[in-house]
Amino acid sequence: MFVVTAFSLVLSAGPAFAQADGTQQPPAKPPVTPPAAAAPAPQAQPPKPFPEGAKFAFVDIQVVASTSAEGKAATAKLDDLKKKKNAEIVAKGNALKASQDKLQSGGSVMSDSARATLEREIEKMQRDIQLAQQDAQTEVNDLTEQLQGEFQIKLNPIIEQVRLEKGL
Repeated sequence: MFVVTAFSLVLSAGPAFAQADGTQQPPAKPPVTPPAAAAPAPQAQPPKPFPEGAKFAFVDIQVVASTSAEGKAATAKLDDLKKKKNAEIVAKGNALKASQDKLQSGGSVMSDSARATLEREIEKMQRDIQLAQQDAQTEVNDLTEQLQGEFQIKLNPIIEQVRLEKGL
């Protein structure tokens, strides 16, 4: 153990002694760049949307939907519906939690019939929450399909017009 400690001290002190020695090389100087290399490069031209002789074009519907006013409005409608449904489910969850807390804290002092009634109410609340979640998901899916369909109906004539103009 003593030998290992002494050896590690010698190894760690070695670089310190080597630096104290006058044979150390000076740090390398960075290369000097000629003035021509320092000139800014010309900016590349953006790609042309329809190169000469193009026969096919691709439309990224997701980009169109996320950047257009119509797409943003549809996204806002979906977000509003999701927030509304989520708030309803959270409210039902809070009522369920309150009933569960009531059963847990006062269940031992309740009459058997009152406890059974509260347990049935809790089970009913749990089923209601599950149904509300399923209904909310269905409603969001239906609205998504409706908005996508309406968006596609508005977008198709524009795509067709560009296709005809460009001979694609």
